[in-house]
Amino acid sequence: MDAHDEGNDVNEFLTNSDYALIVAFNFPAVVLTLGPEQWSRLRELYKRLTTHAHDNVRNSLAASLHQMAKIIGPKATCQDLIPVSDQFFRDTCVDVTATMLEHMDEFWLMLPVEAAREQLLRVPALWLTNYAHEWRLRQSIAAHIPALIPTMLLDDEDGCLITLSLLALNDPVNALRNIGIQCVPITYRTFREHDETIADGFLSMLCDMAHASTSRQRTTFLNIVQSLLGHDLGRERFERLILPCLLELVADGVSDVNIALARTVQQVWLLGWYNNETIPEALRQVVATLLIAPTLTVQEFMQNLDPPILTHDMQPMPLNKRHSLVFGPAPPTLDNTIIPMPHSDESEHSSEVLS
Repeated sequence: MDAHDEGNDVNEFLTNSDYALIVAFNFPAVVLTLGPEQWSRLRELYKRLTTHAHDNVRNSLAASLHQMAKIIGPKATCQDLIPVSDQFFRDTCVDVTATMLEHMDEFWLMLPVEAAREQLLRVPALWLTNYAHEWRLRQSIAAHIPALIPTMLLDDEDGCLITLSLLALNDPVNALRNIGIQCVPITYRTFREHDETIADGFLSMLCDMAHASTSRQRTTFLNIVQSLLGHDLGRERFERLILPCLLELVADGVSDVNIALARTVQQVWLLGWYNNETIPEALRQVVATLLIAPTLTVQEFMQNLDPPILTHDMQPMPLNKRHSLVFGPAPPTLDNTIIPMPHSDESEHSSEVLS
């Protein structure tokens, strides 16, 4: 069908949702059969379908957007499909956006670097505005971050991938925080292979979560440390950057934080970095304090260390700075966590959400 020769018969054809869905579903196959050189003849019809009134028609096109990009090539994709992806990002039907996001990493990785950066630039603001009450969309975005980091992180001058990782780490939904934790070792390794100073700066940024106001964020920080231990985080960086945070967190009064801290200490001990002659005094003090923690599980973690850490001559940390546990639903925003937001057209509103 030649889009330039559309008439009343085509209009009537597209108003039939069943026929329109068949056309949308088979569009990639048609373009593949005719070849990318025929895309110009089909482009207008494709654009009409992307604004079709029926959600299932748009949803079908959203599902095949990355395949269309492979067929028509980078130049036509930048010209014709990027506007479609921008439109689907804000579609009135959540399912359409969710469907497109399933393969968004493949779509972005086929774009020229600058075009991919411009696409990424819009996402953090959408996370905090359009997607603030749609955790499934935030999860779809977060799920692609690990795949994008090795290829795009060092070219991401606006820091969008770091911002998205931090947003995931601070999300009220546990599944998104877990994805954020998975991103940290990949990010740290990528930075470290390029510049160890930048890698340490990234690690220091994460250490700010140890001082956060919510137990959820403090627990997440400890889970981050566990994800790094034994893989990318060496002994020297542990003692310089992480151990002071553990010493502060040992005075925390929330059981979840204490349990996560005990697991972290157990993992450090199992690495074999230390014995009772070489263990840092700060780490010994952490153990001494956890041994008298009010939570039995925490005490058992420390008592089961093999070999046991000797603490008979070590004074526990004073507990006068304990955090209190606040009950209630998880806050929808970022609990005063400072997250650098890249500049984009949508960022003004998102900065209001953060403030």
